[in-house]
Amino acid sequence: MDHHQKSKLELLRNNLQRKLRIENEVKTSISSWIEGYDYILDHDIEHRLLSLAIVHEEEEKAIWLEILHRDYPSYYFKAENLLPGNWSKFYRNVDNSYPNTHILRYVPDIPKVCDAPSDPELGIREAIAALQLTNQKVLLYYLNFSPILELNLDDLQNHAEYFFYMGNDNAVIVPETLEWMIFYSLEEEWFAGFRNP
Repeated sequence: MDHHQKSKLELLRNNLQRKLRIENEVKTSISSWIEGYDYILDHDIEHRLLSLAIVHEEEEKAIWLEILHRDYPSYYFKAENLLPGNWSKFYRNVDNSYPNTHILRYVPDIPKVCDAPSDPELGIREAIAALQLTNQKVLLYYLNFSPILELNLDDLQNHAEYFFYMGNDNAVIVPETLEWMIFYSLEEEWFAGFRNP
């Protein structure tokens, strides 16, 4: 086998490994989340999908889209749902604005408002009351899944039982300004507070 053939085979192998890695990324980040997205669509909940995943390389974005269109053809995911844009910075800003206070898991540096075992409606109601919030557009994401949704705060409260068990994960609710945060933990604790100046 000459050098040219070896190089060609090496390139094919690298491309296959990249595609398999991305297939695994899609499977872990999207398939766990898609059931929840179905609930939003089935209940006609007003929303915008701001970010599905953060994909930096154009070549990888093409592979993501190919897999998404093949495995999830009815969702019409678009290239703009995969742009890193400001979302990488957004996650960093959330971490900087609400630093972790726990050694083993993420617990933001804001007050705990209540424990609400098996009652997420009570939890979010208490959190909203603690911050004296009215209905407004908010961003919702789950710590171990990357999609970011824009929703109405009232819809989160009205469908609380679903949203705060859907991802089986910690949930972050913030306005785009990051002025305040509501945090739901898997331990069924609710935290709510304003960003420290």
